Amino acid sequence: MKHPDFQKPSLAPSTPTSWPTSEGLIPRLSPLLSVSLTHLDSSAELRRFFGAKVVKASTTPQERGSRGATSSSHPRRGNAKQPATERSNLTRPQAGWPPARMREGLGLKLLSEGELKREEPQRLRVEGERWWSVDYGKRYKSVTKVFLRTVLSGDPQGFYDLLYRNPWHADTLLQLSEVYRHRDEHAQAIDLIERALFAYERAFLGMGSFNFTSGVNRLDFDRVENRVFYMAVHRVVADLTRRGLSRTAFEFARLLWALDPWTDPHGALFHLEFLASKGMRGWMEDVSQVFESQQVQKEIEDKLHPTILPGWTWSRAVVMRMGMEETGKSPAEREEIDKKSTELLKEAIQSFPTVLPLLADKIDAHVPDYVRGLKECRIEVDGSSLPQEQAVLHMLSHLYVQRAWSLWKPPAISSWLSETVRNMFSSTNINRLPPTLKRTRILHLYSPKCPTSDLLSRSVWRHILVLESNYRSLIKFIPRSVVEARGLSCDPLPPPSRVTEYNTEFFAGVEEEEGGSGGRRRMTRAQREVDERRLARLVPDAGFRRQIQELFNANPLLAERIPGGVFEFAQRLAQMPPDVLDDLIAHAAAREGEFGGDILVQEFGEGGGMPGAFEDVDDVAVMGGVEGNGGGLPQLIAEEEEEEDEGDEEEDEDIAPMPIRMIRNLIGRLWSGAGNTAPADGSEEDNDDDERNRRDGGGVD
Repeated sequence: MKHPDFQKPSLAPSTPTSWPTSEGLIPRLSPLLSVSLTHLDSSAELRRFFGAKVVKASTTPQERGSRGATSSSHPRRGNAKQPATERSNLTRPQAGWPPARMREGLGLKLLSEGELKREEPQRLRVEGERWWSVDYGKRYKSVTKVFLRTVLSGDPQGFYDLLYRNPWHADTLLQLSEVYRHRDEHAQAIDLIERALFAYERAFLGMGSFNFTSGVNRLDFDRVENRVFYMAVHRVVADLTRRGLSRTAFEFARLLWALDPWTDPHGALFHLEFLASKGMRGWMEDVSQVFESQQVQKEIEDKLHPTILPGWTWSRAVVMRMGMEETGKSPAEREEIDKKSTELLKEAIQSFPTVLPLLADKIDAHVPDYVRGLKECRIEVDGSSLPQEQAVLHMLSHLYVQRAWSLWKPPAISSWLSETVRNMFSSTNINRLPPTLKRTRILHLYSPKCPTSDLLSRSVWRHILVLESNYRSLIKFIPRSVVEARGLSCDPLPPPSRVTEYNTEFFAGVEEEEGGSGGRRRMTRAQREVDERRLARLVPDAGFRRQIQELFNANPLLAERIPGGVFEFAQRLAQMPPDVLDDLIAHAAAREGEFGGDILVQEFGEGGGMPGAFEDVDDVAVMGGVEGNGGGLPQLIAEEEEEEDEGDEEEDEDIAPMPIRMIRNLIGRLWSGAGNTAPADGSEEDNDDDERNRRDGGGVD
């Protein structure tokens, strides 16, 4: 059995001889948790769907340049020729991404037995696993402290400032990705998420015993340093599923589950129970057999596992049924599949009847009224009046039907469901469905009487909250106290067993990064000269350059707000789309009478009222960069050090000049929008003449 590649998945149950000789859970499960690195490449799946020529024609020259090293039939094999800082199994580094160092302030450590001996989660670990944790360097902690201060300040521009100086800070990348996601700008959002994944993958480099292919490495969700990675992987799974790339989505979902299979903090199993039907049917059956074997029952007694979930139980039946349609099946094999799948469907109906009426309504399958009238088949749309375990069960039933109803829609499948229901409930005298072992076990795990119920319930709630835009109706099943609790977008609903979190203890002895989100950085004379030359390259016309300089000098607080000086100020103006810039200035003019003072400074750095979850996404629009530039944000530069010798390196940076029309429009908008008058030496008529005289024929503007 070679599961990492899944060249030809089989529906036949695995024989006992296919398992490792050890009878423990980990030797049996680890091959099924092993990630296939080849299938982490979404572009490879696109090529299988549409062909290499179509995919190549749809990509930009920049994307083709960045992916040339991995464009072979084995996309990850090209990694061997790439510099170590650009190698990645989880992403495809883009040409427009900032330069990356080896670890970017993140490290990785193996947790000792002493660190793992905590009271509650101890029962949720299995012998043979290796538990790891990402470790923040001192400077990375310092940047994170600035990030939290920016969240609390309600200053959306502060995130842009922070990312400009620290382009690989994962919390900031995820926070900004939420902005683009809420604006339905999915390409920009996923680019930021992939950058966060890439930053974390740097931490894994050099740790030979940590990999995604062994199936035994875990990442401790109780530590806040690791939860960012969980969130990033979950976002990738959701995006790939949205795009219909089921094979790649399955592989990332399996990675997410393998990080912590026993509490499944982000509900990876709820993705896998649907994605496994898309070509991974043999894997689903093998996982089910592992957890149903008698040898592992003691090890999984108090743990969440897939075979007791309603969605997995129902999907297993329909996935088995799909095997009847495969070519090459003999009549005897089809008969065996028919018998086995029908038994599984009956078990699903008896164990989780809450799914039946929801699914029947969705696919227009007939279910007799006397069956719908059973107490166990009652449809609930609000969990506020239900016990916690019942609310979770109904929420999982709704979640499965909303996500996987299409599996049951084909006429052959829907008629099979209706026929099975009629055969099961041939008598109209049935007034209840007796509890089954699966239903009893799952209700126990989510009941407040179970010691781990809060931990496991939060995993379900977290799954829904992360995907809130797709499952808003299910929020009613989550306790109001949980929904109303404020939190970070990159760390929703921290676990009750958390060991570390962003608090005073975590940041003890850490000073905020200078210039991280405010405060002008100290510049040497050489650096000032370099900035002047860079500004001259960006704005070649001396007159326009002087106007930008005067505008910057006329607002002294901007110098405190923008650490990169006038050059960074000009870059930000150029990177704003015209409509965003117009909205910013119009908003500034509208607020001038209310707030007074310097409107530009208010817009660039004194905003407020934005909580960490970005309730008002429109207010954050000013953080966007040029659309289509790698991910919506500007191409950020690596952090500058204060040594003078690095100024010479920056001098060689290739800076494209701003088009003359853009410069003139910026000057006109800003001077008029800020309520000032343009400098006397630049009348509008003269500027019109100058523009006509200076217009080049090279297509710059």
